[in-house]
Amino acid sequence: MKSIKITSIIIALIAIFTACKKENITKQTEPKDYITTNMKMNYYGKILEYTVKYSPSTDIRKVEGKDAIEAQKIVDSYPNSVTVFDTKNEVHFFRDKLDYYYYISTLNKNTLANRQIASNSGNLGYSRQNTDFWFYRDANTSNLIISDNINTMYTSAQTFMLRQPCNDGTNNSCPTYSMSLIGKRVNWVGGSNNDCISSIRLRNYQYNTFAGVVTITLFQDADYGGKAIAFYFPQYIYTYDQTVNHLSDYKINSLLKTWNDRTSSYECFYPWP
Repeated sequence: MKSIKITSIIIALIAIFTACKKENITKQTEPKDYITTNMKMNYYGKILEYTVKYSPSTDIRKVEGKDAIEAQKIVDSYPNSVTVFDTKNEVHFFRDKLDYYYYISTLNKNTLANRQIASNSGNLGYSRQNTDFWFYRDANTSNLIISDNINTMYTSAQTFMLRQPCNDGTNNSCPTYSMSLIGKRVNWVGGSNNDCISSIRLRNYQYNTFAGVVTITLFQDADYGGKAIAFYFPQYIYTYDQTVNHLSDYKINSLLKTWNDRTSSYECFYPWP
Protein backbone atom coordinates (compact mmCIF):
# COMPACT_ATOMS: atom_id res chain seq x y z
CA MET A 1 0.00 0.00 0.00
CA LYS A 2 2.81 2.35 0.93
CA SER A 3 4.60 1.58 -2.33
CA ILE A 4 1.45 2.50 -4.28
CA LYS A 5 1.18 5.85 -2.45
CA ILE A 6 4.86 6.59 -3.04
CA THR A 7 4.49 5.73 -6.72
CA SER A 8 1.45 8.03 -7.01
CA ILE A 9 3.34 10.89 -5.37
CA ILE A 10 6.29 10.42 -7.72
CA ILE A 11 3.98 10.44 -10.76
CA ALA A 12 2.27 13.62 -9.52
CA LEU A 13 5.63 15.34 -8.96
CA ILE A 14 6.79 14.37 -12.45
CA ALA A 15 3.58 15.77 -13.94
CA ILE A 16 3.99 19.06 -12.04
CA PHE A 17 7.65 19.32 -13.04
CA THR A 18 6.79 18.65 -16.71
CA ALA A 19 4.02 21.27 -16.71
CA CYS A 20 6.31 23.87 -15.15
CA LYS A 21 9.00 23.09 -17.67
CA LYS A 22 6.58 23.50 -20.58
CA GLU A 23 5.38 26.81 -19.13
CA ASN A 24 8.95 28.06 -18.83
CA ILE A 25 9.71 26.99 -22.40
CA THR A 26 6.60 28.81 -23.63
CA LYS A 27 7.59 31.97 -21.79
CA GLN A 28 11.11 31.77 -23.20
CA THR A 29 9.82 31.35 -26.79
CA GLU A 30 7.30 34.20 -26.57
CA PRO A 31 8.45 37.07 -28.81
CA LYS A 32 9.81 40.07 -26.92
CA ASP A 33 9.11 42.62 -29.65
CA TYR A 34 5.32 42.59 -29.72
CA ILE A 35 3.76 45.81 -31.05
CA THR A 36 0.40 46.28 -29.35
CA THR A 37 -2.48 48.14 -30.95
CA ASN A 38 -5.79 48.75 -29.20
CA MET A 39 -8.66 48.60 -31.70
CA LYS A 40 -12.33 49.56 -31.81
CA MET A 41 -14.71 48.01 -34.34
CA ASN A 42 -18.05 49.64 -35.13
CA TYR A 43 -20.29 46.77 -36.18
CA TYR A 44 -23.57 48.44 -37.18
CA GLY A 45 -23.57 50.58 -34.07
CA LYS A 46 -22.14 47.98 -31.68
CA ILE A 47 -18.62 48.89 -30.51
CA LEU A 48 -16.20 45.99 -30.00
CA GLU A 49 -12.84 46.54 -28.31
CA TYR A 50 -9.82 44.26 -28.64
CA THR A 51 -6.03 44.30 -28.90
CA VAL A 52 -3.86 43.20 -31.82
CA LYS A 53 -0.31 42.10 -30.98
CA TYR A 54 2.30 41.74 -33.71
CA SER A 55 5.91 40.56 -33.55
CA PRO A 56 8.00 41.82 -36.51
CA SER A 57 10.81 39.34 -35.80
CA THR A 58 8.55 36.26 -35.94
CA ASP A 59 5.54 37.58 -37.91
CA ILE A 60 3.33 36.21 -35.12
CA ARG A 61 0.00 38.00 -34.65
CA LYS A 62 -2.49 37.63 -31.83
CA VAL A 63 -5.93 39.08 -31.11
CA GLU A 64 -6.77 39.47 -27.43
CA GLY A 65 -9.09 41.46 -25.18
CA LYS A 66 -12.67 41.40 -23.95
CA ASP A 67 -14.35 41.40 -27.39
CA ALA A 68 -11.67 39.50 -29.33
CA ILE A 69 -13.67 36.27 -29.68
CA GLU A 70 -16.81 38.07 -30.86
CA ALA A 71 -14.85 40.24 -33.30
CA GLN A 72 -13.12 37.17 -34.74
CA LYS A 73 -16.45 35.36 -35.09
CA ILE A 74 -17.96 38.29 -36.98
CA VAL A 75 -14.98 38.52 -39.32
CA ASP A 76 -15.06 34.77 -40.04
CA SER A 77 -18.79 34.94 -40.82
CA TYR A 78 -18.44 37.35 -43.76
CA PRO A 79 -15.85 36.36 -46.37
CA ASN A 80 -16.67 39.39 -48.56
CA SER A 81 -16.68 42.01 -45.83
CA VAL A 82 -15.48 45.61 -46.20
CA THR A 83 -13.49 47.44 -43.54
CA VAL A 84 -13.28 51.24 -43.40
CA PHE A 85 -10.61 52.77 -41.18
CA ASP A 86 -11.85 56.00 -39.63
CA THR A 87 -8.44 56.12 -37.95
CA LYS A 88 -5.73 53.46 -37.73
CA ASN A 89 -7.34 52.29 -34.47
CA GLU A 90 -11.05 52.70 -35.21
CA VAL A 91 -12.94 50.93 -37.98
CA HIS A 92 -16.39 50.44 -39.44
CA PHE A 93 -17.06 46.83 -40.40
CA PHE A 94 -19.58 46.03 -43.15
CA ARG A 95 -20.83 42.58 -44.12
CA ASP A 96 -20.21 43.28 -47.80
CA LYS A 97 -19.70 46.11 -50.27
CA LEU A 98 -23.45 46.56 -50.82
CA ASP A 99 -23.83 47.63 -47.20
CA TYR A 100 -20.76 49.88 -47.41
CA TYR A 101 -21.88 51.55 -50.64
CA TYR A 102 -25.23 52.37 -49.10
CA TYR A 103 -23.46 53.82 -46.05
CA ILE A 104 -21.16 55.97 -48.17
CA SER A 105 -24.11 57.27 -50.18
CA THR A 106 -25.74 58.55 -46.97
CA LEU A 107 -22.71 60.77 -46.30
CA ASN A 108 -23.64 62.88 -49.31
CA LYS A 109 -27.09 64.13 -48.33
CA ASN A 110 -25.70 67.62 -47.72
CA THR A 111 -23.82 67.39 -50.99
CA LEU A 112 -27.01 66.66 -52.90
CA ALA A 113 -28.81 69.50 -51.16
CA ASN A 114 -25.99 71.93 -51.95
CA ARG A 115 -25.98 70.83 -55.58
CA GLN A 116 -29.71 71.45 -55.85
CA ILE A 117 -29.43 74.90 -54.23
CA ALA A 118 -26.59 75.86 -56.57
CA SER A 119 -28.48 74.54 -59.59
CA ASN A 120 -31.65 76.43 -58.64
CA SER A 121 -29.67 79.64 -58.21
CA GLY A 122 -28.07 79.27 -61.62
CA ASN A 123 -24.55 78.92 -60.22
CA LEU A 124 -24.17 75.27 -61.14
CA GLY A 125 -25.32 73.78 -64.40
CA TYR A 126 -23.53 70.50 -63.77
CA SER A 127 -21.02 69.10 -61.36
CA ARG A 128 -17.41 69.37 -62.53
CA GLN A 129 -15.25 66.95 -60.60
CA ASN A 130 -11.93 65.34 -61.50
CA THR A 131 -9.94 62.79 -59.48
CA ASP A 132 -6.59 61.21 -60.34
CA PHE A 133 -5.42 58.21 -58.36
CA TRP A 134 -2.21 56.21 -58.42
CA PHE A 135 -1.13 52.85 -56.97
CA TYR A 136 2.50 52.18 -56.02
CA ARG A 137 4.57 49.04 -55.63
CA ASP A 138 6.45 50.40 -52.61
CA ALA A 139 5.57 52.38 -49.49
CA ASN A 140 5.61 56.19 -49.44
CA THR A 141 4.19 56.42 -52.99
CA SER A 142 7.33 55.04 -54.61
CA ASN A 143 7.52 53.01 -57.84
CA LEU A 144 4.27 53.82 -59.67
CA ILE A 145 2.52 50.82 -61.25
CA ILE A 146 -1.09 51.95 -61.91
CA SER A 147 -2.43 55.37 -62.88
CA ASP A 148 -6.16 56.03 -63.31
CA ASN A 149 -8.73 58.83 -63.37
CA ILE A 150 -12.44 59.50 -62.98
CA ASN A 151 -14.23 62.75 -63.80
CA THR A 152 -17.78 63.94 -64.18
CA MET A 153 -17.39 65.14 -67.77
CA TYR A 154 -15.87 62.13 -69.55
CA THR A 155 -16.07 59.07 -67.30
CA SER A 156 -19.00 56.82 -68.09
CA ALA A 157 -21.48 55.95 -65.38
CA GLN A 158 -21.32 52.44 -63.96
CA THR A 159 -23.99 50.41 -62.21
CA PHE A 160 -23.26 49.89 -58.52
CA MET A 161 -25.41 47.73 -56.26
CA LEU A 162 -26.42 48.91 -52.77
CA ARG A 163 -28.39 47.40 -49.92
CA GLN A 164 -30.50 49.46 -47.57
CA PRO A 165 -30.53 48.21 -43.94
CA CYS A 166 -33.67 46.40 -42.78
CA ASN A 167 -33.77 48.34 -39.49
CA ASP A 168 -35.66 45.46 -37.90
CA GLY A 169 -33.12 44.64 -35.20
CA THR A 170 -31.70 41.68 -37.14
CA ASN A 171 -28.88 41.00 -39.59
CA ASN A 172 -31.35 40.08 -42.33
CA SER A 173 -30.43 41.04 -45.87
CA CYS A 174 -32.98 43.42 -47.34
CA PRO A 175 -33.57 43.76 -51.11
CA THR A 176 -30.78 45.38 -53.10
CA TYR A 177 -31.11 48.18 -55.60
CA SER A 178 -28.83 49.70 -58.21
CA MET A 179 -27.55 53.22 -58.80
CA SER A 180 -25.86 54.65 -61.86
CA LEU A 181 -22.73 56.41 -60.58
CA ILE A 182 -19.67 57.94 -62.23
CA GLY A 183 -16.67 55.74 -61.55
CA LYS A 184 -14.29 52.96 -62.59
CA ARG A 185 -14.53 49.22 -61.97
CA VAL A 186 -11.34 47.24 -62.62
CA ASN A 187 -11.88 43.52 -62.04
CA TRP A 188 -8.20 42.55 -62.41
CA VAL A 189 -5.11 44.71 -61.94
CA GLY A 190 -3.05 42.42 -64.18
CA GLY A 191 -0.55 39.67 -63.48
CA SER A 192 2.44 41.97 -63.05
CA ASN A 193 0.54 44.20 -60.58
CA ASN A 194 -1.37 41.55 -58.66
CA ASP A 195 -0.64 41.54 -54.92
CA CYS A 196 1.91 44.31 -55.39
CA ILE A 197 0.26 47.53 -54.16
CA SER A 198 1.83 49.05 -51.03
CA SER A 199 0.64 52.69 -51.11
CA ILE A 200 -1.87 54.89 -52.91
CA ARG A 201 -2.26 58.56 -53.74
CA LEU A 202 -5.29 60.59 -54.79
CA ARG A 203 -5.44 64.11 -56.27
CA ASN A 204 -8.80 65.83 -56.41
CA TYR A 205 -9.83 68.86 -58.46
CA GLN A 206 -13.00 70.72 -57.55
CA TYR A 207 -14.54 73.24 -59.95
CA ASN A 208 -17.71 74.27 -58.15
CA THR A 209 -19.00 75.21 -54.75
CA PHE A 210 -20.07 71.96 -53.11
CA ALA A 211 -18.15 69.32 -51.19
CA GLY A 212 -18.70 65.59 -51.36
CA VAL A 213 -16.90 62.26 -51.20
CA VAL A 214 -14.87 60.03 -53.50
CA THR A 215 -14.31 56.43 -52.45
CA ILE A 216 -11.74 53.78 -53.43
CA THR A 217 -12.32 50.11 -52.55
CA LEU A 218 -9.48 47.56 -52.81
CA PHE A 219 -10.42 43.89 -53.10
CA GLN A 220 -8.33 40.92 -52.09
CA ASP A 221 -9.42 38.82 -55.09
CA ALA A 222 -10.17 39.37 -58.75
CA ASP A 223 -13.74 40.26 -59.82
CA TYR A 224 -14.26 42.26 -56.61
CA GLY A 225 -14.17 39.18 -54.41
CA GLY A 226 -12.76 38.34 -50.97
CA LYS A 227 -12.11 40.79 -48.17
CA ALA A 228 -11.99 44.50 -49.01
CA ILE A 229 -10.70 47.74 -47.55
CA ALA A 230 -12.23 51.08 -48.46
CA PHE A 231 -11.04 54.66 -48.17
CA TYR A 232 -13.24 57.68 -48.66
CA PHE A 233 -11.89 61.17 -49.06
CA PRO A 234 -13.66 64.52 -48.76
CA GLN A 235 -13.84 66.76 -51.80
CA TYR A 236 -13.23 70.47 -51.51
CA ILE A 237 -13.38 73.48 -53.81
CA TYR A 238 -9.64 73.43 -54.32
CA THR A 239 -7.02 70.94 -55.48
CA TYR A 240 -5.56 68.69 -52.81
CA ASP A 241 -3.57 65.48 -52.43
CA GLN A 242 -4.39 62.55 -50.15
CA THR A 243 -2.02 59.64 -49.61
CA VAL A 244 -2.03 56.28 -47.88
CA ASN A 245 1.71 55.80 -47.48
CA HIS A 246 1.70 52.41 -45.79
CA LEU A 247 -1.00 49.85 -46.54
CA SER A 248 0.97 47.69 -44.12
CA ASP A 249 -0.51 49.85 -41.34
CA TYR A 250 -3.98 48.55 -42.16
CA LYS A 251 -4.95 45.03 -41.12
CA ILE A 252 -7.38 42.87 -43.06
CA ASN A 253 -10.68 43.26 -41.20
CA SER A 254 -8.67 45.16 -38.57
CA LEU A 255 -7.39 41.86 -37.17
CA LEU A 256 -4.37 40.01 -38.48
CA LYS A 257 -2.45 40.16 -41.76
CA THR A 258 -2.04 43.57 -43.39
CA TRP A 259 -3.21 45.00 -46.72
CA ASN A 260 0.31 45.35 -48.05
CA ASP A 261 0.60 43.45 -51.38
CA ARG A 262 -2.99 42.14 -51.23
CA THR A 263 -4.94 43.96 -53.96
CA SER A 264 -6.28 42.18 -57.07
CA SER A 265 -9.19 44.43 -58.16
CA TYR A 266 -10.62 47.83 -57.28
CA GLU A 267 -13.51 50.27 -57.67
CA CYS A 268 -13.43 54.07 -57.46
CA PHE A 269 -16.49 56.32 -57.78
CA TYR A 270 -18.43 59.37 -56.64
CA PRO A 271 -21.26 58.08 -54.42
CA TRP A 272 -23.87 60.58 -55.62
CA PRO A 273 -26.02 60.38 -58.77
